[in-house]
Amino acid sequence: MAIQFACTTCGEILQTPDETAGKKTRCPKCATVMVVPDKHSSAGDAVASAYQPPRDQPKGESSPQTSPMSSELRTAIFGPPTEPRPHKLTLDEMFNRTWIIFTNRLGILVLFALLMMGLNGVVSVGTMVINLTTQMAAQFTNEIWIMFVGQGVTQIISFVFQSWVQAGAMIYMLRMARYGEVSFNEVFRGMPFLWRSLLFTLLILVVVYGIPGLLSAGGFVALAQQAEPAWVIAGFAPAVVIGLPLITWLMLSWYLTIAFVVDRDMKLNEAIRQSYRFMRGNRFMVFVAGAIVGVLALLLLIITCFLPGMLFVIPYAMLFSCVVYLLATGQGTGGEEPSGKPAPAAPENPFA
Repeated sequence: MAIQFACTTCGEILQTPDETAGKKTRCPKCATVMVVPDKHSSAGDAVASAYQPPRDQPKGESSPQTSPMSSELRTAIFGPPTEPRPHKLTLDEMFNRTWIIFTNRLGILVLFALLMMGLNGVVSVGTMVINLTTQMAAQFTNEIWIMFVGQGVTQIISFVFQSWVQAGAMIYMLRMARYGEVSFNEVFRGMPFLWRSLLFTLLILVVVYGIPGLLSAGGFVALAQQAEPAWVIAGFAPAVVIGLPLITWLMLSWYLTIAFVVDRDMKLNEAIRQSYRFMRGNRFMVFVAGAIVGVLALLLLIITCFLPGMLFVIPYAMLFSCVVYLLATGQGTGGEEPSGKPAPAAPENPFA
C-alpha cells in the first residue's frame, strides 16, 4: 500500500510507501519539501481530490493564495508549516558535523567531485572548440568581429552552465548534509532555479568588481595625470580600506542565499533577505571558519599538486556551506538536529 497526497505548491499528486508517513519528502516537479501525511487521517484520505487548480484571475487582480490549496487544508494534512529557527553557530559544531558526514560518505563525495570536474571539462572543451573555430574563421575571412562574437558566446555558455551546476550541486549537497544519502540524478535538477542562480551570480560580480572600481576612481585619475606615487596610493586606498571590508560583509550576509532559493524555492530578493536575517550574529564565526577551510584547502592543493586535492576540496567546501545553512536555520544534519535530538529519517528519494 502507498500514501497518495498532493504537493502543497504545485498540486502534483505524489505517492510514497506507508512507512514514510510523518517524514519529509521533496516534490519531483517543483522541489518543494513537505511532510508526508498520515494515511489514516481524514485529511490524508481526501488530499488527492482536495486539490483544485487555481481559478483564472481577472487581469490586474492577484490571488491572495500562495498555494492552490487552502492554508487550512495544508495545515490539516501536513501540520503547521515548519519555519527556520535562528541558531547561533560555533566552530566546533560546524567542523564536527561536516567532518562526520564527509568521512562517512567520502567515496560518493569523491565521485561527486569527479562528476563536477568532468562536467566542467566537457564545457571547457566545447568552448575551446568554439573559440578556435571562430578565430580561424576570422583569420580566413579577415573579419575580426567573428572572433569577438565567438568569445562572447563561450562566455555566455560558461556563465549559464556554472549557474545551472551551482543550483544542482546545492540540491545534491543539501540532501547529503541533511540525510547523508543522495542520488546523482539530483545534480541535474537545477533547471528550475537557473535564472535565480544567474541573477545572483551577476549580483556578486557587480559587487566584487563594481565597488572596488568606483572606490578606485581617484587612483585611476592620478595614474592618468601621472601624479606622484603617494597620490596614486591614496587614490586606490579607499578600495582596500572601505571596499574590501564592505564586500566581505556583503558576501557573509548573502552566504545562505542560494541554499534558501533551492531548499525553500524562494524568490531571489526574499532569499537574500532571509540570508541576511539568519547570518546576523553568525558572520564572524562563518568568516573564521571559512578562513580556516581556505588555508587548509590551499595547503592540501599544494601538497597534492592541485588535481588530487581537488577531489577532496570541492566536496568538502560545498558540504561545509550546506551544513552551515542547515545549522544556522535550526535544521538537522546527518540525521541529528542542532540540539542533538534525532532528526526525521530520510524520505524516499523521488529523484532516484
